[in-house]
Amino acid sequence: MRQAGFAAAACQYALDHNVRRLKDDHRRAARLADGLAEVPGLQVTPPETNLVYCDVSQLRCDAATFVAHALNEGLALSVMGRTLVRAGVYLNISDQDIELAVQIISRIVERNPFSRLT
Repeated sequence: MRQAGFAAAACQYALDHNVRRLKDDHRRAARLADGLAEVPGLQVTPPETNLVYCDVSQLRCDAATFVAHALNEGLALSVMGRTLVRAGVYLNISDQDIELAVQIISRIVERNPFSRLT
């Protein structure tokens, strides 16, 4: 369990140096959610933290397919369920990154490249 010490050290550093800037992550997550909510076919859950969840079932694709298309465009998202996708906002994400993420996802949905039906 000596790896637990490394994890604890990272957590302690974050508590000592990054708590004040969490409001920036939450603001950016809210902006991302607002932008994604305007994309037809995405069902976005308003974020409570720095994590934004959206359901892609109305696009007639599964989360893994959607995430793969996003990754091909340079945007890393996470699969959280059959049709649930998660985006995380953190220290290295800027306001410009949020706008770019919204643009990338909008382009993907507009192209509608999905072949795997839910």
